[in-house]
Amino acid sequence: MDDLYWKKISTLGRATNSEGVSSDVLIDIKYNKYSPDQIECQISSAETESARFAKLFVTDTIDLKISGFLENKTKLVVNDVHGYYLKGRTADLNIDSFSVGHPDKIPFNSGYILAEIKIPEAPAIEVAKAIGLSYLGEIENKRKDEDAIFWINEFGEFSIADFYEYENGKVGLSSTIHRIKVFQIVIKKKFAQSFIIEEIVPEIEKEIEDILWLLSFINRRRLFWYEINIKIIPVPDDREIWIPNYYKRRKSIISGKADSQNYLIGQNELAKGGFYKILQEYRNHPMKNEIRRAIIYTAVSYEHDTVEAQIQTIYLAVEVLVNSLSETRGYFNVLQKDSFKKLLKKVKEVVSAYFGDESKYKNEKSWLILNLLGLNTIPFIDRLIKCIGELDIEVLDFLNEPDLLKPTFENIQRRRNKLIHKGEIREPDRLIEDLIILRALSERFILELLKWPLDKTYISAFRSLHSLKS
Repeated sequence: MDDLYWKKISTLGRATNSEGVSSDVLIDIKYNKYSPDQIECQISSAETESARFAKLFVTDTIDLKISGFLENKTKLVVNDVHGYYLKGRTADLNIDSFSVGHPDKIPFNSGYILAEIKIPEAPAIEVAKAIGLSYLGEIENKRKDEDAIFWINEFGEFSIADFYEYENGKVGLSSTIHRIKVFQIVIKKKFAQSFIIEEIVPEIEKEIEDILWLLSFINRRRLFWYEINIKIIPVPDDREIWIPNYYKRRKSIISGKADSQNYLIGQNELAKGGFYKILQEYRNHPMKNEIRRAIIYTAVSYEHDTVEAQIQTIYLAVEVLVNSLSETRGYFNVLQKDSFKKLLKKVKEVVSAYFGDESKYKNEKSWLILNLLGLNTIPFIDRLIKCIGELDIEVLDFLNEPDLLKPTFENIQRRRNKLIHKGEIREPDRLIEDLIILRALSERFILELLKWPLDKTYISAFRSLHSLKS
């Protein structure tokens, strides 16, 4: 993003380490309003004697607490310091987030909290023709409230939609208006007693965590950062009062953008109650942790620049799902635990008898016995095919015959093993096909676990499969 959107916050504050050493510091934070680059944070000694400042960093762990006050008694807090580079009387810090906000209790006992969670790296869930810009540069807002994805639960009212922010800028020498798409989650929550804003933010973050993971899945890339703005609407006078600039910002890693026409589920289906449905399925699913891990690996497979890295991460996604499904459904092991113990005992006796009592074969005996422990696991491809059958996963859009299922995945596993264990890529075109199949398989497993029918996915969600069927 253009340097035009870089913002800076500076103030005097106090830094304290885990051993209680503290020092007056000048805090400088620089960040880009629309880019997920790492936040730049620097603290400098504000004391005439810099020895106290240097002692902040003479500790085994980086656990700095840094805060200061801006205008109108607004508090700045630097969160999650996990590294630094010290140079004289200044230190450049690696931080994950910072917050700015009112530190005291709000002066109202009832009303509504309005939390706007902005995600400038917007997912591919959008309202068609939301904004029009005429040739004269006049902005016309066409989006209606009912276009948003909306639901209510015990926490409050939720809506999800994209909107646009406008910034003055230049194209060449000419002045213009830049339109930046910003995705937003809005939460409206009722309160019946005074509270401190900082105490409500962790509750909001916990509530949106699952929402962000599902958006990552639908959009096929991870969402790394957001900022929260809090507004208070007191009751009964219905005034809208912004708590001064309260927001929390997360560090992000830049990821590749997904094809805007290649997301999994369309806006219309999500807006008709679909998003809330899969959110509930995800939150209540006994495999929630495994689904989340598979979402991460699947999204990462779209972000990597090389097919070698992509194939490794997407294979992990499929492994996580298949291992969990086969274990919970009772087809992970060949024999029951007690039966296998009896068999293993007999095999150990045979191994010991084969080598005898010679101590020079001690390592060989232990290696063989250790490898025997893996004999009770049903081969991965057989468990994968069992999962495909039990969950009725569609595969005929990339295979001509069901009988080709096992050899297809055995060949995928063989190429993957050669790549990882030997560094060999003898069939690069096949590797790309493997990537397309494994991505589709991972996403279809997750869709099925969340009880979302394949015929309600976006029309071109799996278009890359079409080229595989000869």
